Amino acid sequence: MKRNRSPAIAMAFFLLACAQSLLRANDTTNAPDSAAADSARNDEAAALAVKIDAMIAARWASSGVKPAVTSDDAEFMRRTYLDVAGKIPRVWEVRQFLADTRTDKRQRLIEDLLANPRYVNHFTNVWRALLLRESLYQRLAGIAVARGEQPTGPILRAELP
Repeated sequence: MKRNRSPAIAMAFFLLACAQSLLRANDTTNAPDSAAADSARNDEAAALAVKIDAMIAARWASSGVKPAVTSDDAEFMRRTYLDVAGKIPRVWEVRQFLADTRTDKRQRLIEDLLANPRYVNHFTNVWRALLLRESLYQRLAGIAVARGEQPTGPILRAELP
């Protein structure tokens, strides 16, 4: 049976965004835009990423899962855009990303997407759909029971997206 991993991916990006926000909030330097502050934030983020990777690797090992091979830059960009922004990148964005020779371009892409309003809009829609669908089901189930119908009857199949 194939499981839908979209909620898990959404939660992972949400947790990474929360961790990034916490790291920014805990920044105690006097000059938040200084190179030292950026370096400290990057070191903390790298340490957090190592911990998260270790937890994921341990879970994979206990479940007997072998990770897939690393994707190429074009596939990484497309998947990241779809997961974080909810859309595919524009052609000029792809060309610019693929032409970039910096070693941290993937990290920069993720940081840019998380700072973009499209991320907020997309995840607002994701969480609203996840949360409201459940409340809609509960409300319709309550109506069905009040009418003496089965909660899984035709009214729910017709009303649920």
